[in-house]
Amino acid sequence: MAAALLDTGIRIDEALTLRASDLDFDNLLLTVFGNGRKERRIPFSFELRKVLYRWQQVRQKAQPRCELVFPSRQGTTWDQRNSLRGLHLLQEKLGSRRSAGIACGTRSRPTTRATAATS
Repeated sequence: MAAALLDTGIRIDEALTLRASDLDFDNLLLTVFGNGRKERRIPFSFELRKVLYRWQQVRQKAQPRCELVFPSRQGTTWDQRNSLRGLHLLQEKLGSRRSAGIACGTRSRPTTRATAATS
C-alpha cells in the first residue's frame, strides 16, 4: 500500500477502498472515488504495475472472493487507524521521522500528493 500511496499520491481512504476492478493494468490507470464520491483516474508507473500485479496474485490465493486490493485479514476494509499505524511503523524501520513521512491525519501528506501529481 505504501508504494501505491507514494507513486500515485492517492489518499489513504482511497487506497483502503480501492477495488480490483478499479485497476487498469493495460493503460496504467487506477480509478479512485474521492471527496463527494467524485471519480478520478490516476496514472501509475510501470514499476507499481509490477508490484500491484504480484500483490493481486498473492491476495487472490489468500482471499479469492475479496474484491478489495488491500483487504484486512477478514476480507473487509482496513480501519484507517490500523493502516496509519502500519505506515508509521514502516517509517520508523526506514529511519524516517514520523512527522515527515507518508501519512498525516486522515490522508496522505499534501506534499507527497503534490509531488506525485507533478512527477
